[in-house]
Amino acid sequence: MSLIDYAGAGVLRDMFEPCHMMDRISANPNGTFDTKYRYQQGAAFYAMLRKDSDPAIRVAEAQTGKGMYTVVVKRGVSLKHGDVIRRDSDGLTLAVTGRTLDWEAPDMSTIQIAKTTAAEWEIPS
Repeated sequence: MSLIDYAGAGVLRDMFEPCHMMDRISANPNGTFDTKYRYQQGAAFYAMLRKDSDPAIRVAEAQTGKGMYTVVVKRGVSLKHGDVIRRDSDGLTLAVTGRTLDWEAPDMSTIQIAKTTAAEWEIPS
């Protein structure tokens, strides 16, 4: 898919960048009930990742040490709490804390986007 036709008439095309879902895979090599997981690159999509700067969020960031982001995607891209995404350009990894279904543009909107929230996250080794 071209960025030119991405979110409707190319209005936001310069703000979207390539990202990937990170699929969680069960990896239990020793056969015990202690389930371990690993992550592998999954489906590709375009997203706009905007670091939040609201004063209340800045306080939360100071306490947790993790940046908070607004994630904007094309309407129909489903992101939900617990999903892990990675920005291709720099490897920034985020854990989704909301769901896009709650913030989708209506059918009649000329810009077909949805948004959610996410926090910086490190994939466990």
